[in-house]
Amino acid sequence: MEVLFKSMDTGRYACLGFDVLNLLGSLPPAFNVQKGRVDYLLDIIANPDNHARTIKVDPFMARMDIVPLIAQEEHFLSMPKHPPSFVYMDSYSELTDQLFIHKNKQWKFCCNYTDLNHSAQFSQLFDKSGLLPLEELEGYYRCFFKYIRETYGNVPIIFLHFPVKLDRREKFKTRHRNILSIVNTLAKAFQPFYSITVADDIVDWPEERPAGLENFPYHYNAITYKTLAAAVLRTGVISQDEC
Repeated sequence: MEVLFKSMDTGRYACLGFDVLNLLGSLPPAFNVQKGRVDYLLDIIANPDNHARTIKVDPFMARMDIVPLIAQEEHFLSMPKHPPSFVYMDSYSELTDQLFIHKNKQWKFCCNYTDLNHSAQFSQLFDKSGLLPLEELEGYYRCFFKYIRETYGNVPIIFLHFPVKLDRREKFKTRHRNILSIVNTLAKAFQPFYSITVADDIVDWPEERPAGLENFPYHYNAITYKTLAAAVLRTGVISQDEC
């Protein structure tokens, strides 16, 4: 979930959403749940005891930079309750994050499959639920946007779609098309709602590729971020003097 306050930003965005916000200037500090897949968030709202346990997941993380993102999932229900200036999301969590469920206690967490060391001990403790099934996407998105409306009223919703042009895996291209179609359809029922994409002919590899991320298909060239930032500004939700 992605929510921007005039005094505080509370949201659900990964690197794309963060980098686009960065281009918009000096915006408020964030309460972000980067890997808060919408089905996970809805489950935690209904069943608070199912929240992630960071201390229990930490020993199995292959990437330690992901540990603070598990903590975000754990503390989701402590987010500010007053209405935001707008809701701001990107598609990465439903596109790539997988769900893992503790076999005995039934609490859950989300992350990429490769964020974890899939040891024998991990497999003994956790069920691997995988990606959010495509046939369930629409229902979960509808319920999540309904929750936003019921909780925060008629605040604008901005939803950025991660380009998949650089990803050669067909299953993620299919997921992208499904997410885009569903969000564009639901946007009509949850206005004001801005579903934002960038044309594939603009998207390319980043000008600089950090070591270890040379082939990561979800970091982009500068013009991709600039084009998306301009599209966010065109919504009128953020005024130029706020940036």
